[in-house]
Amino acid sequence: MLVKGLNYEQGTKKLSQPFLEAFLERIHQITLPEMRLDDNHELNIISYMSDIAEAVSLKPDWQVLENDISLGLFSFAKFLMYRDLDPANWPAKDSITSQPIIRALMSDGFDEDDSLLSEDVPIDPIIPPKRYAAHHG
Repeated sequence: MLVKGLNYEQGTKKLSQPFLEAFLERIHQITLPEMRLDDNHELNIISYMSDIAEAVSLKPDWQVLENDISLGLFSFAKFLMYRDLDPANWPAKDSITSQPIIRALMSDGFDEDDSLLSEDVPIDPIIPPKRYAAHHG
């Protein structure tokens, strides 16, 4: 469930969605609504889903389906990677596109002379397969 600032105790665990909140705000400019509990300190899920539907209404292909549910995994590591690769997060004088390794990976490619070994040199005598297998097996 999309829940901003959820501070609901289930046993001793407190549940929240700070990464989802950050993702939606950063990538989609959507701010999740605050949770409103009734006088009995219970969540009115219908009201909350209506608030979410209003929050996502600016996205033409997004909707809240009242009788459907979808579960998925949110990868915070991917979110951090996307954030790190966002040119807006880099200083102008050191933009991500000014980094040679990034340019080579993303657009320009690597020069042929950048290779440590020519194509006709066998690599096994230099890095024996047993040595590699010991670290990756």
